[in-house]
Amino acid sequence: MKRTFALIAAALCLVVACAQQDGTAQRGQRVLTMLMTGETDSLYHEMSAEMRQALTETQLSVLWFTMEMTYGKLQSTGQWEEQHVMGYDIAKCRLGFANGNLDFSVTFNDDKIAGMFFTPAAETAPPQEPETTASFQEKPMALCCDGYTMPALLTLPKQEAKAPCVIIVHGSGPNDKDGTIGGNKPYALLARMLAERGVASFRYDKRTFTYHDLPDSVAAILTVDYETTDDAVAAAEMLHAMPEDIDTSRLFVLGHSQGGMMIPRIAQRATAPHGYIMMAAPARRLLDLMMMQMDYLHGHGLYPDWPKARKEMERQIANLRLWGQDAFDNAMPMPMNLPLSYLLDLEGYDQTQEAKSITKPLLVMNGEADYQVTMDDFQLWKKALQGKDNVTWKSYKGLNHIFIPAGDPPLPSDYAKQGTMPAEVADDIAKFVKGL
Repeated sequence: MKRTFALIAAALCLVVACAQQDGTAQRGQRVLTMLMTGETDSLYHEMSAEMRQALTETQLSVLWFTMEMTYGKLQSTGQWEEQHVMGYDIAKCRLGFANGNLDFSVTFNDDKIAGMFFTPAAETAPPQEPETTASFQEKPMALCCDGYTMPALLTLPKQEAKAPCVIIVHGSGPNDKDGTIGGNKPYALLARMLAERGVASFRYDKRTFTYHDLPDSVAAILTVDYETTDDAVAAAEMLHAMPEDIDTSRLFVLGHSQGGMMIPRIAQRATAPHGYIMMAAPARRLLDLMMMQMDYLHGHGLYPDWPKARKEMERQIANLRLWGQDAFDNAMPMPMNLPLSYLLDLEGYDQTQEAKSITKPLLVMNGEADYQVTMDDFQLWKKALQGKDNVTWKSYKGLNHIFIPAGDPPLPSDYAKQGTMPAEVADDIAKFVKGL
């Protein structure tokens, strides 16, 4: 058996029971209505045991809030369509939100729902094709690691042969090579801005994006290395063996968000890079950071059920941290229903301590309006790395987690509309990489 695995920012799979006598379209419409009206208690108690393992009651309760925070208010519902595939009944329709369209589908197996998905509509999220302009060209490639193959792009500046190169490592969740979120593609934007400044870059679809159906045998032993570190190290080794395209003596690894948090571990294992860049890198433990983020959103009128859910998540985190002791409750769900192996890997990782061993050039960057990885994290990095003369510090007024202008106050809805990354962000990276 396989299961769909997605970390934190994943598309959610739900299973709900509906009235057997209704037609497939009517049953799908009923599920959507119950999500919109907050009848999630009923939905959760009708979910299959397997789906309850993949989705917490808290995640279900905030699902519709998440959709509207990211894509804006629902403005239209398209015509419902019905399909019957391999014994399953499927209801689907297009939802028109203020900031984009999503395709909503519900799959039924007899009186149960076998799956439910929100996916970007094809016309609002076209595949990113390689581009060639007067200043850069993009070369399609593939990153291979541990038997997996991920589509990739090498962006090369035309005005500079043997350019320095930056490898872009994703944040949490099953991200594509462009880092697509809402109306933004921050990694694609950064790659092209760097090319205009004479710096090459390499970006790739994340392993959990390309291979979202993981065998249970893999999901049960999943670690952050599997999700992030291994592929970043493989990318560094591959790029270092390509002197015909880039200056391999000036190879850098740029980690964003969780990718930045993993830079100290990447630096321990990768010998080829000349230096490292951390953009919006958490200095705190991931679960503590998630609690802080949810507190912030609740304080701005979002996630109204969070106070109740917070108590349960606190219990789950406290139990996780009892692992290895007699008091550990093996029957209690894991926080966010993430695999125990993954959570233990994160809990045992002290990124600020391990970063002290980095002797190569290191650039640490943060948006001052980032509510996900705040300036508190930036200051924690400064405290941990004080006195190290290989570290450069940059923060940017008014920029959020993906380094575009934030709203007032900064909220997830900022990502729905396309933003522009200020030139100074790419300028600072290019100067650092070129040693200027």
